[in-house]
Amino acid sequence: MKPLTLLITPPGGTETDLSQLVKSAQWAGQYRQCARSLDLELLDGRGDAGLPAADCPLGSRVRFSQGEDLLFTGTVFSRAGSTGSHVLELGCADNGLYLKRNEDVLRAVNRTPEDIAAGLCGRFGIPVKALARTGVPITRNFIGVSLYRIIQTAYTLAGEQTGRRYLTRFSGEALEVVEKTQAGAVLVLEPGVNLLRLEDRESIEDLVNQVAVYDEDGRLIAARRNEAAFAEYGVGVLQAYLKRQTGRDPLAEAQALLDDSGMVQKLTAQCLGDTRCITGNAVAVRESVTGIYGRFW
Repeated sequence: MKPLTLLITPPGGTETDLSQLVKSAQWAGQYRQCARSLDLELLDGRGDAGLPAADCPLGSRVRFSQGEDLLFTGTVFSRAGSTGSHVLELGCADNGLYLKRNEDVLRAVNRTPEDIAAGLCGRFGIPVKALARTGVPITRNFIGVSLYRIIQTAYTLAGEQTGRRYLTRFSGEALEVVEKTQAGAVLVLEPGVNLLRLEDRESIEDLVNQVAVYDEDGRLIAARRNEAAFAEYGVGVLQAYLKRQTGRDPLAEAQALLDDSGMVQKLTAQCLGDTRCITGNAVAVRESVTGIYGRFW
């Protein structure tokens, strides 16, 4: 296993290697959260000549790596310690926090999501690595909402027309919006190799099998049904409401809503650590007991 490295740069200070002080480190990310987190426990020798002091005040920059692979870069936003303990707890977040914590007002008229994201990042000084190209112009007013919500909403609206899904995350210090895809080479999870435990959950709790489209005056103008869902699950009508909006195809939006709704299968896998397990990437699962064989995000 390649060694883990922790480099800390205090505000106005110089970068210091504190790898030898790391007691524990938890690196995490979720697809519903833009910011990836790093929680650290560091041995701190303040008041004890037998240990070096951990110099990592709030606002320190953090770089956490495994070998040559940069796992996390971000900022210390919280720290905690107590008397009688030589353990310092640090809470760190990557630059996704700036998308979540900054709010703005934006009137977008026939602008693509990639143009909106680039403009916001330029104004707020957020580096950009890559932005998925949709080519879909949208019109929408955003009043006092986070940059993350603006970008996510814009890409979601475009996805209703392209039939694709997009994920917002950070690569190092730079923003990237990527298309979620199961294509290409993926990590394989299987028992006896790297898969330790697998839990399989299936649900139709959020199933929508009918969409009613109304105009601006509340009059029903169309309805779309998923006949296959009615036949497969044998449930009654589970209807969603959709309001027609100028410049958008309500029937296409209704169909996209039906196509995106169905049985949801969620796997919870416990496996040996692998730095390729990044939120939004695809993995292949092979498990003979449950009969699960397929690709998942």
